[in-house]
Amino acid sequence: MLTQYEKWLKGAGKSNAKRYQQRLNNYNNNPKLCAYCKHPLSYELRNNKYCDHTCSASFTNKSRSESGYSLKGKTKASICTKCNSTVEIGCNASALRALCTKCKLQYVRKHCKQCKNIFYGRPNRKTCSNECASLAKRIGAINGGKKSAAIQSQIRRSKNEIYFAELCKLHFTNVLTNEPLFNGWDADIILPDFKIAIMWNGAWHYKQITKKHSVEQVQNRDKIKIKEIEQAGYTSYVIKDLGIENKKFVINQFNKFLKNMAGVGIEPNALFRADAYETSDFVL
Repeated sequence: MLTQYEKWLKGAGKSNAKRYQQRLNNYNNNPKLCAYCKHPLSYELRNNKYCDHTCSASFTNKSRSESGYSLKGKTKASICTKCNSTVEIGCNASALRALCTKCKLQYVRKHCKQCKNIFYGRPNRKTCSNECASLAKRIGAINGGKKSAAIQSQIRRSKNEIYFAELCKLHFTNVLTNEPLFNGWDADIILPDFKIAIMWNGAWHYKQITKKHSVEQVQNRDKIKIKEIEQAGYTSYVIKDLGIENKKFVINQFNKFLKNMAGVGIEPNALFRADAYETSDFVL
């Protein structure tokens, strides 16, 4: 869009254009300066006192400070952001956060639990928005799942799982059980020397046991756990056990585990015989 001077130049004759150029050159040789920042004003703004509104406001505030003028203790009319009633707020206060006396009792200033930003809300509200509330709920569910999984891993340890762990301790020097090493998640048996995490999954992981038991929820937790194990640089190994206490089954699973793990430095021929442990002093 053309300015007023550009329009004039376009319609002016050669003589007028020449005179305009002379006036422009004379002004550029001795331009008018902004009263605040002292920068030269353009020819189009030669009748102004300041470059823009920012310089104008800054100059005014500076003059007020030098003359002793202050807004401290002074108020202005505003609208309550909650009930739309008229309210008096400080001149330096933001109208975007204005609250009447009644709303101040209901809405308090606090930090959002999720994003840590400051907001005004009811005393029992912990997040500034529905998005933060949903995110906090998901994180809480994940943390709750970690805690629940840790408790259940201690309560629901089957005799077969305990026996398998004892076999691992007899064969390996460094064996951990139910340690939350994977971002708060644990594994039933962990072999740190070989970066292997073993999960002994009983019927609880595959079929409904009680009315309140959710197989889908348990399997979702298993998926999250396996993902965290892999992100920690470990290899997950899942053993499915749907039967009752059976030492031969456990020893067979242990021999199978040794064969499958041969590729990571475990001796595949160091197998356990069922009859050797059935006649030993090992007590389950």
